[in-house]
Amino acid sequence: MSQQPESAGDAPDWATIDFLDREVFDEWRSQVAAVLQSHGLYQIATGEEREPVCQPLALNDFKLRARRAREIILSSMGESGLKRQLREIIDPAKIWQDLREASDESNRLTELLRQFYNLRPFEGESYLDYFRRLDVNRQPLEGTSRRILDDDLFDHFVDTTPSNPYHNWAYMNYAESNRTLAYPPLWN
Repeated sequence: MSQQPESAGDAPDWATIDFLDREVFDEWRSQVAAVLQSHGLYQIATGEEREPVCQPLALNDFKLRARRAREIILSSMGESGLKRQLREIIDPAKIWQDLREASDESNRLTELLRQFYNLRPFEGESYLDYFRRLDVNRQPLEGTSRRILDDDLFDHFVDTTPSNPYHNWAYMNYAESNRTLAYPPLWN
């Protein structure tokens, strides 16, 4: 399966970061939370403790502690595009929330990808209907780094259906037409 990098102008697609795998993220989050708690910074990172208003000394202390919380969070991450994007955010609570949302989105896309690759033809389903069902099930991933290319769609179709003369025709047509999807005439 191909992974396409995002262009700089696109909205961030957090799904490309392995760090955001549910188990990895939850383990990382609990370890960072423990470090933040040991420094008295966890409530700042979660947004439970807010910037004080009209108290200059408390405000200076809060800003210093917020910078420390931010640095603990960012320094616990490996170098990645995600970390570079998060460096632009000053508020540690916003970083913490963005990471949670990114992990959720990454896991949603991973589940859609898993569901696609677990698809198999129903008993009695025509090849054309199965192929169309595969095509429909890949659409939610379009525009993400987890999108399923035509090559991957075709390969999954061939891998999950019994070999027959239509496969040979479809493969030759697919290969000869510059990898453009086309339905065999007998499928229509």
